[in-house]
Amino acid sequence: MDFTIVLIIGGAVLGAALYHLIQHRRQQKIIRENSVVLMHRVRQVLKVITVEGDFSEIVTYNNVKPTLLNLYQAEKKTIVTVSAKAMVGFDLAKIQINKDDRKRTITLNLLPEPEIVSIDLDIEYYDIRNNLLNKFTPDDYTRINQLAKENIRKKIPESGLYEKASEQAIALLNGLEQVAEKLKWKLDYSNLLSFKESKSAESEIPDKHLSNRKENI
Repeated sequence: MDFTIVLIIGGAVLGAALYHLIQHRRQQKIIRENSVVLMHRVRQVLKVITVEGDFSEIVTYNNVKPTLLNLYQAEKKTIVTVSAKAMVGFDLAKIQINKDDRKRTITLNLLPEPEIVSIDLDIEYYDIRNNLLNKFTPDDYTRINQLAKENIRKKIPESGLYEKASEQAIALLNGLEQVAEKLKWKLDYSNLLSFKESKSAESEIPDKHLSNRKENI
């Protein structure tokens, strides 16, 4: 009888130990898989933001869906306010640099064109009007977000942000030139000055670009 009790207790302990071992290995496997996923998201970025601009717009999005053998037009629509912050800068990996150790000179031969580094959106929906036969879905909101970002992207070239970003880049180089001189080096970016002179500063960055539009989704 005592031997039977010992076997039962021993079996219970062994079962618990095996259960914890299996769970531990399973958790280790999950951790390894998550680590692999995270590694795919890591990438080297050599971009610097030199200027940012604020944009706003009010857009009416609507969608019409023919139903009932095209006898009825089921319409859904909403009014959307978009506040966006666009950041423009340069990809440092595209800069062409030559270094002359003998002359202690660093020459910049090419300054890449300014580009959009990121666009941050804040979207609010007003007066959402659903139709029983045509309701807003998560895909609709995703599409609206994409359209809003694309609209802001189209406005950036005419906003003067690119020109202002180039001016700020030259100002940054002026500061780096002074640092180089203190280290007994020379920073030569004379080839880039023509780029600055070709860009006029006739327009300033508008604080807000406000527009009212209607757009289909």
